[in-house]
Amino acid sequence: MLNKDYVVNRVATANGIQLVTLMYEGMAEHLQDARVAIVNQEENNLRFHIQKVRDILTELLATLEGTSDIASSLRTIYIYLNKLVTDALNKKDPSKIEDALKVIKPIEDAWQQLAETQSEDNHKPAVVAGLTYGKGQLRDYVVEETQWKKG
Repeated sequence: MLNKDYVVNRVATANGIQLVTLMYEGMAEHLQDARVAIVNQEENNLRFHIQKVRDILTELLATLEGTSDIASSLRTIYIYLNKLVTDALNKKDPSKIEDALKVIKPIEDAWQQLAETQSEDNHKPAVVAGLTYGKGQLRDYVVEETQWKKG
């Protein structure tokens, strides 16, 4: 299992692509832990890890936008993965977990490659905050990606 502080730091500094990559990493980790729970006949651990996988799948589904072929394909994959983990839970079948891992591994690898190709400038959001004075008032402003907003 990953160190919690390390994960918190990665999430806090990640861009959108890196967040998706982290979700896939978390899903793979929970699937592996679920497989161990099946083998060791640990019902509570199995339920916990399967629920974590379902939570990640729900978030991935919720963040899909549009009706493109890629979005439609990913929806189908996420629904299939949910079926696999449900079968693994109900039948206590580690082969269903293996099947799910085989499905997500190439997608996870693709997201990791995409994250690596992003330039260092894209890794961190450009946010600048400042205070200005105006007619007896102190105002704060925030700029995100060259867009000024009142704070």
